[in-house]
Amino acid sequence: MFKMKFLTVVIIAGSAGMFGQSNNVQNAWNYLRSKDLDKAKAAIDLAAVHEDTKSKPKMFLYRAEVYMAIMDTKEDKFKNLDPDAAEKCFAAVINCLKTDKDETFKDDLKPQNLLVRSAVSVYNQCIIMENDRQFDKALHYTAMLYDALPFDKDDAVKHQNITK
Repeated sequence: MFKMKFLTVVIIAGSAGMFGQSNNVQNAWNYLRSKDLDKAKAAIDLAAVHEDTKSKPKMFLYRAEVYMAIMDTKEDKFKNLDPDAAEKCFAAVINCLKTDKDETFKDDLKPQNLLVRSAVSVYNQCIIMENDRQFDKALHYTAMLYDALPFDKDDAVKHQNITK
């Protein structure tokens, strides 16, 4: 009897943990829609490191959208939420495209033009680092930009003068 109760508790706890991370992805989306960027960031960051959700295209899509919102915000309380928002947004867009084998989320990236907008932000960071003579960081951003080129099917990134 004790073993059955114990087994039931273990199964329920394990399921709650698994669904909890899926819930973090959904919570991030809900917080983003309600403009609670700090809570959206916290939820998506938890999902980004958890084994069950860290390689899911949907998590990458929502992560890109959260970090784009952080980059675009005009609210003082959220402006400095993450100094690496451009890099994280761009990486999430690229990872979404890489992991979305069925191209389920490809169309979700287009209305906001997340690939182009995040690439331009990373390019701007590259220029800032170059002007500050932080060449290692500038090279890092340049290498990141090369990752975008295979996914630039309609040459939108190329039209922003981001080419090899």
